[in-house]
Amino acid sequence: MRGGVKRITSNELGFRSRIIPIVLAAFLVLAGPFAFEAQAQQEIKVRPAALAGTWYPGRADELTALVKRYLAEARPPRPTGRLIALAVPHAGLIYSGPTAAHAFALLAGQDFETVVLVGPSHQARFEGVALDLRDYETPLGRVQLDRDLAGSILAKGGPLVAESSRIHDREHCLEIELPFLQTVLGRAKIVPLLMGSQDLTTCRTLAKALANAARGRKVLLLASTDLSHFYKAETAQAMDHRLLERVKAFDTNGLHQELSAGHIEACGGGPLTAIMLAAAELGANKATVLKYSHSGEVSGDNSRVVGYMAAAFTADGPPRTSGSLDPGLASAEQKLLLSLARQSILAGLENKTFVPPEPLPAALKAPRGAFVTLKKRGELRGCIGRLESERPLAEVVTVMAQAAAFEDHRFPPLTKAELPDLRLEISVLTPFQPVKEVEEIQVGRHGLIVLRGPHSGLLLPQVPVEEGWDREQFLDFTCRKAGLPFKCWREAGTRLYSFSAQVFSEAEP
Repeated sequence: MRGGVKRITSNELGFRSRIIPIVLAAFLVLAGPFAFEAQAQQEIKVRPAALAGTWYPGRADELTALVKRYLAEARPPRPTGRLIALAVPHAGLIYSGPTAAHAFALLAGQDFETVVLVGPSHQARFEGVALDLRDYETPLGRVQLDRDLAGSILAKGGPLVAESSRIHDREHCLEIELPFLQTVLGRAKIVPLLMGSQDLTTCRTLAKALANAARGRKVLLLASTDLSHFYKAETAQAMDHRLLERVKAFDTNGLHQELSAGHIEACGGGPLTAIMLAAAELGANKATVLKYSHSGEVSGDNSRVVGYMAAAFTADGPPRTSGSLDPGLASAEQKLLLSLARQSILAGLENKTFVPPEPLPAALKAPRGAFVTLKKRGELRGCIGRLESERPLAEVVTVMAQAAAFEDHRFPPLTKAELPDLRLEISVLTPFQPVKEVEEIQVGRHGLIVLRGPHSGLLLPQVPVEEGWDREQFLDFTCRKAGLPFKCWREAGTRLYSFSAQVFSEAEP
């Protein structure tokens, strides 16, 4: 089971060709850093309420009564599974509060310690994501910043995420959610983030940082977004329900594509996309729209309305852990992925392209790296894959299946006569991590990447088990796979990375 890294991508999906060093550089560094006055931020410890008395009542008793009334009147459907994320609107409380309450009502009895709030910047233009390192204040008291989690997000977000209090000073989209959180979660802390850029690269990078920082903690992710703005009610409802269908299907790629094309609108489309991606990374596989409304239902003016949505994202399985051997695919998802891979090969034999049919489970839409291995009567017949990808897992697997069948230079192209004896195996990869000490490497659990100068080599986790290698032999043969001498892993200038994989295969033919 030798995996050759796919360097020339399929035209059907428009993947860019990448060598491993480029993949690693793209994973670790993103362009576009922006600077803020860090020293000034350290001096400002509390952000005072900017909306009290305008967007919501300025007196604590009036605000408490209004929030509790909205929560008592909300009758949201109760999604099954473990709650990971919410999406809520952010207009003035009398307009969007009744809808938002349908999401916040789900938090009763929950034990979240921190809420990460992500919203769009309405007041300032900037590149990247701005994090406020202050406590927040409302008429209901102070909400503390989770400084530890905020620091982790800053570190994992790299140059994309920077700290700035100035950008948050007059912004309404996060503050408007706090009275609900103070009422239902008591002393939970927050991490406030505003997105200046809402492109897909920013969304994916932020999602990865949030998921990595939140994993293993009692954290709720929250996207703050309104929907269409200032259309007649009939037009707004038609446009918004198109967005709702994408959310219900947990179709993050489709959501972003329709937002980019202007078919749907959401001022927090980027935060919604990022939170959905992060939720999927943390195991969410179900989306539930809890409530939809528009401003005309409150104001009586249906000529220019704003749409509001409350939604929840939940997981049926246990939490995923960093570096886990199992990226979290259920048995049914594994069988579907194997079926799609075989269908893709059959299409390739007919010189046809293959596009995975909709609908697909959310886990198969999440961007992941994967390898497809072909075996014929137990012997290797082809293996091609990608370490990581910005494309959905289902698309990666179907493209790699055709590549393994027809483009692995070690074998002739597959023929129809070989199909009865062919068995497919798929390895879905976790993100790769630098190896600090070789003692960290566990045979049977970790795959390895060796980099030295222009040379690169990769072996999947199952290879040393099949070959009966110990750790040093595994390292030696990964060096050999890179075209390097044995023991090169001991030398300065050689870089090692490890990853895990969830491996599953068809039954023996």
